[in-house]
Amino acid sequence: MYLKSIRLNNYRVHRETFVEFDRHLTLIGGPNESGKSTLVEAAHRVLFLRHRTTGEVLKEMMSLQSAEPPEVELIFCDQGVNYTIHKKFAAGKGTALLTSSSGLNLRNDEAEEKLGEIFGMQSPRYTSDFWSHLWVWQGTSTHNLLSQAEHYRDDLIQKLQRLGAAGLIQSDLDSRLNTKVIELYESIFNKNESLKVTAEAAQAEKQLKLYQETLKAKRERFAELQHLAEQYENADQRLKDITQQTAKQYEALTKAQEDYKRATKLQQKNAELQRSLKDNQNSLTNFETSQKNFDDLQKRKKVAERKLDSLKPSFESLAQLKKNTESEYRELALKEEQLNHHLRATRLQLNVAQALSQLDDQRKESERLVKILDQVAMCKDEIASLEHKLASLPELNKKNLQDLGKQNNEIQKAEATLKAMSASVRLVRSDFRVTLDGKPLSVDTDYPFSTTVELALGEETCLQITPGDGTSLADASRNLIQLKKRWQEMLDQFKVSSLEEAQNFFDERQRLSQLMQGLQTKLNELDGTNTQLRYQELQNRVERLTREKERDSQTLQSLLAEQTLQLVDLQSNETWQTRLSSLEADQQNLSQSLSHARKRIGDCGDRLHELDNEIKDCDREIRTASEQMKLEEKNLGEPEQRESKLTTLKLRIEEQSGELKQLHAELNDIQPEHLERIIKRQSESIKNLDKQKEDAIGTRAGALSKLQSDGSVDIYAELAAAESAVQYAELQYEQRRQDAFAIKLLKELFEREQKKLTDSLTEPFVQRMKKYVQCFTGEVSKISFEVTNKGFNELRIARSSDNNTPIDFDQLSGGAREQIAAAARLAVAEVLASDSADGLPIVFDDAFSYSDSRRLESLPRMIEHAIDAGLQVIIVTCNPLQYAALGATTVQISR
Repeated sequence: MYLKSIRLNNYRVHRETFVEFDRHLTLIGGPNESGKSTLVEAAHRVLFLRHRTTGEVLKEMMSLQSAEPPEVELIFCDQGVNYTIHKKFAAGKGTALLTSSSGLNLRNDEAEEKLGEIFGMQSPRYTSDFWSHLWVWQGTSTHNLLSQAEHYRDDLIQKLQRLGAAGLIQSDLDSRLNTKVIELYESIFNKNESLKVTAEAAQAEKQLKLYQETLKAKRERFAELQHLAEQYENADQRLKDITQQTAKQYEALTKAQEDYKRATKLQQKNAELQRSLKDNQNSLTNFETSQKNFDDLQKRKKVAERKLDSLKPSFESLAQLKKNTESEYRELALKEEQLNHHLRATRLQLNVAQALSQLDDQRKESERLVKILDQVAMCKDEIASLEHKLASLPELNKKNLQDLGKQNNEIQKAEATLKAMSASVRLVRSDFRVTLDGKPLSVDTDYPFSTTVELALGEETCLQITPGDGTSLADASRNLIQLKKRWQEMLDQFKVSSLEEAQNFFDERQRLSQLMQGLQTKLNELDGTNTQLRYQELQNRVERLTREKERDSQTLQSLLAEQTLQLVDLQSNETWQTRLSSLEADQQNLSQSLSHARKRIGDCGDRLHELDNEIKDCDREIRTASEQMKLEEKNLGEPEQRESKLTTLKLRIEEQSGELKQLHAELNDIQPEHLERIIKRQSESIKNLDKQKEDAIGTRAGALSKLQSDGSVDIYAELAAAESAVQYAELQYEQRRQDAFAIKLLKELFEREQKKLTDSLTEPFVQRMKKYVQCFTGEVSKISFEVTNKGFNELRIARSSDNNTPIDFDQLSGGAREQIAAAARLAVAEVLASDSADGLPIVFDDAFSYSDSRRLESLPRMIEHAIDAGLQVIIVTCNPLQYAALGATTVQISR
């Protein structure tokens, strides 16, 4: 079975679309939202969705451009017969018509039943899962179709049995034997393959464990008695060793305690000598420090006295220089004040002259702007007149004209269609009066009619005539009425009586608009708004200049009268600006002279202040040194006694240092820092030995008591009997275990044979699938799945790149799942079509979005295999260029 063509009318975005499918390979391309997926969805629904569908499914199919019900017509070929299925989806008013090249002509429910019989779908409820193994919906390209095989499982297994060796089934004896083995296995083993508690092997194992526990207890008792005897002997020997060691520890402790007492006395004497030596060293240090401080103070006093004598002459000379500079500064300040008055008067005179010049320029610019404003007013008046004329015309644009022209063409087409479909009557001759619906007919005149009419011959004969089957003709008549109604509504809406009048109005609007556009361009060039603003700013500037000129003139007269100044007339080559610049240069020079004078006065003041501070510092240094020298003389005493006191302190320090050195040597021999640790360690050792002695005595007594209280007659005979019982139990357990695992081995043998049968069933599919998978992924070592009552288990793939480890389909990457799923679909389609000369169609709706460009390069080889197998491949994509290498018949769908 393969698809030949499809036609859609009023189906979502498709107003009227026709697509013809290639027998082998068709590529449907177009941008997003152009209706590619909608087209293949319509093909699926016309096959499996009933014509009287309602609810959300019907709403999804309704046209976005028309209120008419959606219609789909699909032509397909099955077993050499061409079938045409035409459905109108309209709830209770829906229709279905199935015709064939063999003369089949069925309507509505009969057509639906026959269609279900052809495609093997008897379910009355529509679902997109119908033919999901052949219809790869957008977004489902990575799904594993083998886990959703309810709709085609039986057919696929039947085809696989015919293609493979799966016809060899088990004999009745094999089945009964297998059942018996499974019953025995289930009576012995749990589901996790462990032994059941009631099994003979488990009972034998339980008995063996009891004997083993008894043997273990006997061996533990034997070992315990041996251990007690060894424990007694070891404890007795330890008592002897501890006694000898304790005597040695007491002797070492006594010696350490005597050394510790001697070291304590030496340390006390050492501390007294160190304190006395430290006091003498401090006295010597203080004496030497006082002597050094006295000498330093004497030097500081002499330096300060010499510096004070050198500073006094410099201070007096600098004070006289500052006084002379201040007198010079006052004279310069008076000159600057007079120059400032002349400078201000000259600047005011310059402002008045500049204002007069600017006022003359502004008056000329004002006259120019007034002329431009007059032109702006004229343009605005003309534009207003044109706008008034434009407002009196109907509002029509280019799209309105196109809509009117399109509607007029639709009416003409509908009238032509109705005329072609309508019947007509012509009266050639008659002896009777002939009427059509009560109106008399004239000879040699055509009377067309599209609905049922009555033809009367005389008074006794009346014929009722119905053109065609009535359905299509009535629809065409209703369509024409609706188009004319819509035409009149559009004329009323645009306030015109005909298409010609609308064109005239549109042309007049275009002419007026062009005139307005030209005037507006001129108006924009004149820039009336900015010109008006500039004119207003000009008037404001003239007023401001006039006020400033009058104000500066009054200020100038007041200044001349107040300061008794007189401005000298300008020379022939002089202007007020050049005079102002000359006066400003004189002012700058005078300001620099004043600045230099101020700086000299400041420098003199700063230096006088520094000298005064230095003189005060010298006086303060002399007083401070004198006072500190008196204090140091008190600490040192009389000058003649200082040398004797220093010699006595040094001799005393030397004697005490010798005594300390001798004490340190004696303490180093004794090492008192280690004696406390030695005494503590010896004491703790003696305590530990005493505790060990008590433990050894207790251990020896306990072992002797247990040995004396044990009631064993012959522990060796008891141990031998227990070992013999364990050997017998092991023999029994091993025999029962071998019987149980023999049953398990038989079960595994039967399972392996059943797997061989399953492999022979799936081999035809696996070989076909490998052919497609290798186009994408290279060498595939194994493809496996098993047939179950519900369908097929999870698909697994083994590849050399993964060390031939089987990987579940769901663990593959998105691109790999997409490619493996496509290969599985093509293999399923090839198996299902193995006994059909027409093959089967398989639709890929945007199915390779996860595959990279390198994998897509292998797509042509996979498609070639499918075509060679007789399949029809249809690919829907928004990017046809990536499939250019396929050489497919391409159908481009636009928005």
